[in-house]
Parts: sequence; C-alpha cells; structure tokens
Amino acid sequence: MLIYFIILIFIKFCLLIPSCKEGEKNCIFCNPITKLCVECDKDIYSPDENGGCKLKSQCKLGHNSCLQCAPNENICVNCDLGFYPDKIGGCSYTVHCSISYKGTCLKCDDDYVLIGKEVTYCKSINTEDLKNCKEVNTVNGLCKNCTEGYYLNSLDKKCSKTENCSESLYGICNKCSNGYYLDKREEKCKIQNGTFNHCKLSINGEICDECDNDYYFDEEKKCIGINFCAIGNSEYNCKKCFDGYYLSEFKDSCTKTPNCYEGNKKIGVCMKCNGGFYIDFKDGKCKSNKEHDEFSFCNTADNGVCNSCIYGFTLGKDSKCSSTKYCEESEYGVCVQCIEKYYLGLDKKCSNIENCIYTNDFEECEECKDNYYYNRGKWRCEISSGIFTGCKNGFDRCSSCKNNYYLNQTDLLCYSNEEEGPFYKCAMTDFNAIYCADCIEGYNLGEKDHKCTLLEGCRLVNEENKCVECSQDYCLDSKNGVCKRNYMVISEEEKIYFRCQRTNEEGTGCQICSYGYNLTEVGLCADIEHCIEKNEEGVCQRCQNDENHHYCLNHDFGCIESPYDDCLECGNILDFDKCTKCKEGYELGNFDLCYEIENNK
Repeated sequence: MLIYFIILIFIKFCLLIPSCKEGEKNCIFCNPITKLCVECDKDIYSPDENGGCKLKSQCKLGHNSCLQCAPNENICVNCDLGFYPDKIGGCSYTVHCSISYKGTCLKCDDDYVLIGKEVTYCKSINTEDLKNCKEVNTVNGLCKNCTEGYYLNSLDKKCSKTENCSESLYGICNKCSNGYYLDKREEKCKIQNGTFNHCKLSINGEICDECDNDYYFDEEKKCIGINFCAIGNSEYNCKKCFDGYYLSEFKDSCTKTPNCYEGNKKIGVCMKCNGGFYIDFKDGKCKSNKEHDEFSFCNTADNGVCNSCIYGFTLGKDSKCSSTKYCEESEYGVCVQCIEKYYLGLDKKCSNIENCIYTNDFEECEECKDNYYYNRGKWRCEISSGIFTGCKNGFDRCSSCKNNYYLNQTDLLCYSNEEEGPFYKCAMTDFNAIYCADCIEGYNLGEKDHKCTLLEGCRLVNEENKCVECSQDYCLDSKNGVCKRNYMVISEEEKIYFRCQRTNEEGTGCQICSYGYNLTEVGLCADIEHCIEKNEEGVCQRCQNDENHHYCLNHDFGCIESPYDDCLECGNILDFDKCTKCKEGYELGNFDLCYEIENNK
C-alpha cells in the first residue's frame, strides 16, 4: 500500500514539472534548469507556468487603434475607422481576425483562412469557390486541393465531381477542359472524337448541341470549321470555298456574295461589302456604289433604297449620300439643295448663315459673298460698307481682309494693297503699321525691305531676291533659290522634289521631307506611315488598304494613295494611277488597271 501511495505521489509530481521545448508553443528560448519558457516569438505572447506561451492582454485606450475597451474582459470593442476588434484585445486591418499584431492579422476566426503575404485578409472557407476544397492556396485564396471524390478545375480552380471540368457551380460542371465536351445526361466530361469532334455540349448524349468557338454545325449536326469552306488551315483561315461561295476579304468566312468584305460564318450571308460596293439587304448582294447616282457612296440599302452611307457621308431626305450635312438633295455625293433654313455655298456645303459661300468644319463662315463680311459676334454675313468695305471677318473691327486689302494692326481696319508702295500686295502690317509683315498668297516678303515681290511658291526672299522659304506644296531648291511643286512628279529629273520640303545645298537630293514622309538613302521622300509590313532591312513590302483609304506600293516613294482598292503596287513615277501588281483574285489588263479574274466571278 505504501509503495502504491509513493508511486501516485511520484506520478503527480512528474506531471506538475514544467515541460518546455524551443520552437513549440510559440517559445523561442527555454530555461534549461526550470524547464520554463523565458522568451516567446511575438509581442502578443508571454511565458506561462507550463513551459509554453500564452496570449497577453493588449487592450489599452488609444493603443493599437483601440477607441474603447471592455472594462471586465480587457479586450477592445471599438476600433478606429478601417480597423476591427480581434479576440485578444487589439485591432486588426482585417475583419474576422482573431489574433493580430500592430494591425496585421496573424490568425483568422474559425472557418476562415488567412490569405496573402504583405497584405492579408480572412476568407470564409464556406464560399462557393471553396466548396468541397481540402486545401486553400494562402497566396491567392483559390482552392489548391479538393476533398475525395472531387476534381480541381484547371480554369476557375473550383471543385467539381466531374473530371476534366474547367468551370463549375456548386460542384456541378458547366464547362469542360479543352479537348472534352460536357454530356449533360451523364454529367461527365467526355473526350471529343468522332461525332463529337469540336463539340462543347451534348444535352442527351446522342448529338451535339453546341460547338467550340469558331466551329459551326453542318447538315449532319457535326462541328466543322469555317462554314462552306473546302480548304482551310489550322488558324481557321479559309483558302478555298465550296462551289457557289466566295471568300471574304477577311479570309475567315465564305459567302454566296462576290465582293464581300465580311460574312456571317454560320449561314454564309454577307454582312459588309468591299470598298466601292454597298450591300442590298433585299437580295443580299454587293452592288457597285459608283454606277448610279442614287447609290453613290452608299453603304447599305434595303429594298433597293439606300439607308446608310459610307464614313464621311450623310443620308439626305432623298435617300442619297452627300459629303455635306444638312443636305436634302445631292448628285454623286455633291449637294444641290439644303434642308429648310440652310443655304448652299460655293463649297457645296450647307450653312445656316445666309450669304456665306465657304464654311469650315466647325460650321463657322470662312468667307461671305462679294460685298459682305462675316460678323463673328453676330454669326452672320453683313454688307461691307464704310470702315468694313475691305473686311472679310471681324467683330467691331476687322480680323482678316479680302483680296486686294491688307490689315492695319494699329486700327484693325482693311486698306487697299493695289497701289505701289510699302504695302503693295501686303496681307498684314506689323503691330506699329511701319512695314509689311506678311504678303498675300503668291507673293514673297523680302527679309530686308519687307516688300512683297512675285516669286512662285515662295514665302520669304533674301537680298538677292532668292527664295529662302517656300509655301506649302512647294520644295525649296537650296542651290538655285527657287520653289518647285512637291505634290506631283513632273519629270524623272525632278522627282527629288516629291514630298520634299528643302533640298541639299548641291540640289542633288532632298534634305528635309514633308511631315509624314521619311528621307531614303538616295535622297527621296517615302511614305512609311501607311506601311503595314516591312522586311528585315526595314523596306516597305505592303501598304494600308481599307475601306476608307487605298495605297499602292511604289519602290521609290513608299505608299502612294490610289483611287483603286485592287492595286497593290504602282511603279511609274510619272503616273501613279497605273498599276504594276494587283491583289489576289485580280490581274493586270488594259490601261494598266486591275480586273477580276473570270474564275472568281
């Protein structure tokens, strides 16, 4: 009996001896003699009497963002804005946090998991995307492993009962991984083969009900690539259509309509025609919008009547397209009659300003009829008389003058520039009206005498009466001091002036090109802005060609705007509208123009 009692005392005494292990129970240093922890790994813990660490209360008013402490429980019950009470008397940035340190959550409440590294938050394990999840990725908050009998989706990282599923809702698969289709009858993802090649969904498991993207049903409810395509490639581009169908400009659809730019892939109906054609929804055909006045610049028509115009044109009350807003009737895109309370100017634009002959893009009058000037303050053309006789635009004074008048910048009135003298052919004086500051178009201002002299295309001349600066559409020949036209090629010898702003001192090549053009190694100016394909040396190989602008490739000058959308290359520098290479489906014919190949018609 005594021995039994001694054994009981020994067991009880041993159980009361503290047990401390470094790295366990949040302890980082143990006293080897007392077996008690003397240092814990976080400030929120303190050593306890059992050799481990316990949470220490940290609720102090104003400490750790706490606004109110519970008097008996010594925990925080009200925190600063953006903070939430935790369960150890502090405040956390994160809601549903049970342990935090200086606002950063260290442990979440039950049924919540801590997500993130530098910025953390507590996420419920009962959310839809974590249903049936066994292990959560603590970095992104998505499921990492599913419970037994469930599979992790490759796309949305949710758990589904269905293998090879990429999307699911509450464990039910609604989309399979690539190469599989969903059999709704068996709720399984099955491999795509045979009848179900490129199938996405089968409701009864016997026929396909939905194809993969870019695939469509044929007559047997099988999924094929581009509808009505006879020969295609792996990029879903068609090379040849079935007999009776035409390849669209996009090369991704076959339609029953020639000259089609974009077709409906499923039913082979044209949705948009090539440039120069409009689609008539009455018969679904692309018809030329250049052959008849009523369809000039038309984009779509219904029952033989134009109902929309190409970009830059508006539909008038006569169902014709005009480049002018507020137009009621037009012929071949040119307005001949405006709507009520609008007036037709010499520029064929409609303006609500009576007696105006030229308007700008902001619907302001640029020039009134003879014997009228534009009063900007009243937005109308008024009769020119008295001090406003030579005025072109103005308010209480003139801001610009008519031809044969110059603007005096001291009194802002217009005076005749027809008489010989310091203001002969002058457009505007200096601010003190001592000398001429600018000449009318076609005349040039001397650098020294500030007088206007006649020199074609020149804006400024020097003492030797040689041009030093040219007007727009002219190039300065630096060697001879004259201006040459730069918007067209006149001869083989003068091609260096094409789109050039200034030549070199020897006059053998261009030195500065016009805006949008780049200088080549041989001293010519080439348009590379509209180039869409270059070789390894940076030389243009193909130019832009869309419904609004057509460019052909010229090996001297790059991309040249062409009136023909079927020409790819033009090589004659003296006649850019003569084609040397046509686009696919066309061939060169008479007058160096492109004609559609008979087999494609």
